[in-house]
Amino acid sequence: MFGRLTAGELPAGKSQYALEAELTRPSYSTLSTQVRGRWEFQSSAQDTVLPLLGIRYQPRVDINNTVARTPVTRFPVIVVPSGGATLPKLRSAKLQYSADGKSWQDAVLRRAGEGRYVATFPTPASGDSISLKTTLIDAAGNSSELTTMDAYHLR
Repeated sequence: MFGRLTAGELPAGKSQYALEAELTRPSYSTLSTQVRGRWEFQSSAQDTVLPLLGIRYQPRVDINNTVARTPVTRFPVIVVPSGGATLPKLRSAKLQYSADGKSWQDAVLRRAGEGRYVATFPTPASGDSISLKTTLIDAAGNSSELTTMDAYHLR
């Protein structure tokens, strides 16, 4: 998500891990002002690829990264495994949205293919931007959560 991760001298057997990363942009940036990722997973020294999932939101934005305020918001969400890994079967996928960054509402997240979803929710009547939070749990119980504050602007 924010670069490369290397770990050494891990125990030989499976162990439970939690990884957190946070990025805060300078005050002059008005998009993705804060991005937080949290992954909980099992791994061992023999694993060459960690079971970390990334999430790509793909709203249709204009040249200013702004989305028209329509009654319903709908856009693709793509799930991507870490480099070299295959996409695991997902047990659950949940997306929430917020117009104020404090109160979160559930969106409908419909599967549209392997690692592909479509998010749908009523567009908030107020607020200048939309923040997004996605939680994924794979069949092995590993979880990935991504929160993007001010993901895109509304016009």
